Amino acid sequence: MKDQVRIVLIGDDGAGKTSLIATLLADSFQEVVEQVVPELTIPPSVTNDRVSTHIIDTSSRFQHKMDQQLRTADVVCLCYAADSENVAERITHWLRHIRHTRQECRAPQVPVILVGNKIDLRGEDLTNPKLQEDMEPIMEEFKEVETCIECSAKSFLNVHEVFYFAQRAVLYPTAVLYDAGSRSLREECVAALKRIFKLCDKDRDGILSDDELNAFQARCFGASLDPAELQGVKDVVRGNVENGLTEKGLTLTGFLFLHHLFIQKGRLETTWTVLRQFGYDDNLRVDVASLCHSLPAPPPSHVYELSQAGVAFFSSLHRAFDKGAGLALDDLDDLFSTAAPGLPALWTSGELDPATATQLNAAHISLRGWLALWSYTTVHDHKTTLEYLAWLGFESDPQLALALKPRREASALLCLVVGSPALTDAFLGDFLGKRDHEPSHATSTSITTTTRSPSSRLVALGSLPDISGTEKYVAMRKYGLEETEALRTRLHEASLVIVLYDSSDSRSLSNTAHAGAELNSLCRNRDTPILHLALHHTDGATVPDLSENGIHLEAFASYSTLLIKAHQLARREQEWQWLPTWPQAALLGAVAVLVGGILLYRHFKGSKQA
Repeated sequence: MKDQVRIVLIGDDGAGKTSLIATLLADSFQEVVEQVVPELTIPPSVTNDRVSTHIIDTSSRFQHKMDQQLRTADVVCLCYAADSENVAERITHWLRHIRHTRQECRAPQVPVILVGNKIDLRGEDLTNPKLQEDMEPIMEEFKEVETCIECSAKSFLNVHEVFYFAQRAVLYPTAVLYDAGSRSLREECVAALKRIFKLCDKDRDGILSDDELNAFQARCFGASLDPAELQGVKDVVRGNVENGLTEKGLTLTGFLFLHHLFIQKGRLETTWTVLRQFGYDDNLRVDVASLCHSLPAPPPSHVYELSQAGVAFFSSLHRAFDKGAGLALDDLDDLFSTAAPGLPALWTSGELDPATATQLNAAHISLRGWLALWSYTTVHDHKTTLEYLAWLGFESDPQLALALKPRREASALLCLVVGSPALTDAFLGDFLGKRDHEPSHATSTSITTTTRSPSSRLVALGSLPDISGTEKYVAMRKYGLEETEALRTRLHEASLVIVLYDSSDSRSLSNTAHAGAELNSLCRNRDTPILHLALHHTDGATVPDLSENGIHLEAFASYSTLLIKAHQLARREQEWQWLPTWPQAALLGAVAVLVGGILLYRHFKGSKQA
């Protein structure tokens, strides 16, 4: 909602624009001699909606200045003298002028309030029974006209109401929600209300029960309905629309009817309060971008991961849509129906397919697989998670669902797997199958039995124990031997690099060793653990010696030891950083001898003087 409103008054000279502003300011009728009064600013503390209101007077004698004000107006009050003979003609003239001026500067049309002033000149009968009949053709042609109100500055009649309606036209716009021509809710409004209904229907039975309706009421308006109020709502729905109510509660038809009724009765603030509570802006778009901009980027050594609140939310979503055997892939469309983008782009980009990239059975995503997907998404791109928290109905500030952690302490870790396509496909494929291989069985045949056909950037997601024995979600992302540069750009995100060697192929070993030596240097500079694993070795065979390349090659034992080995490597690297090299040791020794000699000389000299 806007935090300030600019109300611009235009119309024929003598229509009483200036008198209306002066009377509002003095709270009584004022004889005005000025042609144009200065801009009036009403502070937020004076208005119910806590917004700053600026009221700008204009004169048609100064058209250039008037048009400048029209270009920046939030709402226009088009004033006319109610006793004029050619009212419709003059209103039409000014409405066309407003349109033309806004179009010239490519500004969107703004709401217009028709203000018939000087009704005191009618005598004792101030009412105009033909007002609606007279204004209907104008409002039909100019959809930007929100309403028409008659007033009298001299009699101090409806003066406050003029500016109240002008302010409401900006803060609670009608045209976005309602088509006055067809007298129906606009498609965008219906779509937004359907999404809200679905988010509030926690048991997904297509009905808002009394409990669900009260939870909705408390979220939007801060208080539940008492039994009498709740019954009153039901009676209104029952008496006006078919299929709006069942024994269980309020249907979507009834929910939409209530908002249609609110708008027709002029209670737009009710519908707008609901929409804004669920993240919609004044154009009926869910404002997810502001969530991302409000959260600072993590430092290079840290990442955002799901907090306990985030894990609880995504777990509750899984439970809500799980029919007993896990999340069926067909259920994803239903689950993501409240998110305008559908599935996250990361999940549909080819590198991460929920159907193949997690440890799950052929047809369903387990809770662990579901949380693995979101854990990887959060660490990889926390902005996407923030957006979907808003789309999927997280009721608190979405930022509370994330926590900042040191990269190596995060619950989701990224592992970069480097090797030939055959080895990386096999390694990731078996990781998805979660089969630990002992060295004696990790042969070429056994390690390729579950090979799938992943894309060139398949990310395999699963869980592995770390040094503390707790399970961590691990994302394995594969790279070819020639993709050092591409890998370099992701190295700062990685908790572990694994280089795979085919111990049965000497030419392959030589090629891989060259790449492995280069990766050793890269990882050392980034303080990233790196494992060199030999595959396709047979029982009793010696692991090839690549020490001349600076590579410690070891036989692949099991997936469950990978994080433990990574932790041991990281700790060893830290310890080695404290051990001096030979030149450093020699220098330290020389310094120690020199310092010792100086101290001994001072002691000897002091004793002789004594």
